[in-house]
Amino acid sequence: MDQCKTVEDLTVFLDRKNKALKVGASIACQASDIEDLSEGEKECLTGLYRDFGTIPKLLTRVENLRDKLRHEVACKKVTLERLKILKEQVDEQKENQPRFLPTSASTANTPSPATSSEEPRKKSVCFEEPAPPGSIKKTASKKGNRFPGTIVKPSAKKKPKQTIVPKIEYLNMDEYGSVPRYMLGRVKYEQINGLIDELNALTGRRYKILDTPSNKQSSENMKRFSRMTEEPETKETKDAFWFDSEDLKELAPSLKITEFNKILPILRHCQRLRQVRVGKKERYILLI
Repeated sequence: MDQCKTVEDLTVFLDRKNKALKVGASIACQASDIEDLSEGEKECLTGLYRDFGTIPKLLTRVENLRDKLRHEVACKKVTLERLKILKEQVDEQKENQPRFLPTSASTANTPSPATSSEEPRKKSVCFEEPAPPGSIKKTASKKGNRFPGTIVKPSAKKKPKQTIVPKIEYLNMDEYGSVPRYMLGRVKYEQINGLIDELNALTGRRYKILDTPSNKQSSENMKRFSRMTEEPETKETKDAFWFDSEDLKELAPSLKITEFNKILPILRHCQRLRQVRVGKKERYILLI
């Protein structure tokens, strides 16, 4: 019995004992007295008597195996439930897979350490060309000047400064899930990030107009340039990147104002934009 470790082993063991009990019972029924039994039959009955003493231990072993099987079945059920939940989550992610992945605006806009450390070391190089005969003007020789009497070509003009406009980061699924239901309505995740793309393009166009010199502006952009430069700065918009309601109409004609007004509370809730009223216009500040 000590070698019985599984239910199958116990079944075989019990079948053998059952057969032995039947044999012993038939022997006992045929004999009217113990003295009528042969030596082999007496030994068989003695063995059966000894086996009766092992029945409590056998029942204990069966109970232990039963408890072990119940525990394994319970663990399998828990694992099965977890797998069902995981499968539902995977199916939901497959159905609602976002077209846009959030990117870090700070890493995209800030220059790398290698380029930033090399830029200050660059110096403007002046190319010296010999002047044509008869036009050479003698200059005072300086210390270390190997070619006196040469004309130094002036350095090229500096390019106009270009403002690096930060981009609004996309919403991730956790932020989308944190938006209240009454604010979200029927707005989908792809609609929000699609609007963010349009707003990033709008702010890029706005500051490109501001960076372009007035003598290189088109007539249409010159009117926008005058309007943008005449707008007064406030405490909220100073040293910040922003656009206003006029920019929405002129620089993003494909953008629907109704759709923008629906998604604006979500962008404010997720700390992407801040709305400030200046006079009769609304200004929208990029939160970086």
